[in-house]
Amino acid sequence: RTSWGMTAAGYWYASANFSTSEHGGTHLDAPIHFGEGRNTIDQIPVEHLTGPAAVIDMRPQCARDPDYTLTVQDILDWESRYGRIPQGALVFIRSGWETRWPDRRRYLGSETPEDPATLHFPGLSPEAAEVLVAQRGARGIGIDTASIDRGASHDFQTHRVLSRLVAYA
Repeated sequence: RTSWGMTAAGYWYASANFSTSEHGGTHLDAPIHFGEGRNTIDQIPVEHLTGPAAVIDMRPQCARDPDYTLTVQDILDWESRYGRIPQGALVFIRSGWETRWPDRRRYLGSETPEDPATLHFPGLSPEAAEVLVAQRGARGIGIDTASIDRGASHDFQTHRVLSRLVAYA
């Protein structure tokens, strides 16, 4: 346990280490990451990590705007082409950012990647997160960037929305 508690901004935040940072490279955020009293990784039932999948490709938008966030309209556009996202789906967002790895500066969109205030990479809007989980019943959401919130986020609204909506405690 490295940092658990209420922030000066008034929201819960938890972050921990195992043998490497749990937020580097491919990783799974535990529900407790932004939700006090929520499950840690070892408490997530394995059946919650499987299900039908939907891949929403937002590479064209991200190529134009490194701070692009997937919107509710992007979800509706995807569904008009492929059908409604199935209940219990794992939704994967393809930004194209994985092609920038392992160049840390390109992947994090900053000449000073050690400074979180300078990061630029795509993410998921809080409104789209709410639709995916509360209205579509998505079981999980993945993205090929360093965070589900866009790099320029300083308040982590998408993480906070997801911490309220995730079905497992």
